[in-house]
Formats: sequence, structure tokens, C-alpha cells
Amino acid sequence: MSSKKSGRPADPPLSHCLLDGVMARQQIKNDAELSRWLQLAPSSISKIRRRRVPVSDGVLLRVHDAFDIPIAELKRLQARQAHLDQRQP
Repeated sequence: MSSKKSGRPADPPLSHCLLDGVMARQQIKNDAELSRWLQLAPSSISKIRRRRVPVSDGVLLRVHDAFDIPIAELKRLQARQAHLDQRQP
């Protein structure tokens, strides 16, 4: 698959423990659907996934409110992602 603008191959989707964990648990197909559930702009989800911004407390609360996932579980997923990010060069 290539990018329409540059003709280069598109970047593979980045995994993110928190986002991917919530999406798998709730059977959400893609980031656009997740953004609708959380009432966030799709660009906000993209920025989190690409590590441009951290997951804020407000986003954690939105996930908790939307899906009734305990905050402690969300914090565990967030900590796992932080650990994985530290291991990458």
C-alpha cells in the first residue's frame, strides 16, 4: 500500500497499549470509531498513537465513562506503554 501524495509506502499503524486494549475489549474497529465514542477529534487519537501527546487524565476519564473500564486498569495499560516506549531506541 502506498501513500497517495508521495508514492512512498504508507507507515504501518503504530500500536498503543491503551488505545489498542480498549479497542479490542470494546470491539472497536478503528481510531475514527474510537474518537466518536470518546467525543474526541480523530487528530487527538492520532497524536496519542504517534506519541506526540501523552494520554491526559481527561482522556482516561472519557474512556472510563464511555466503557466503564476501571481507572486502575487504564493506568496499567498506560504504564505498560510507557515501559515499552522506554525500551525503544
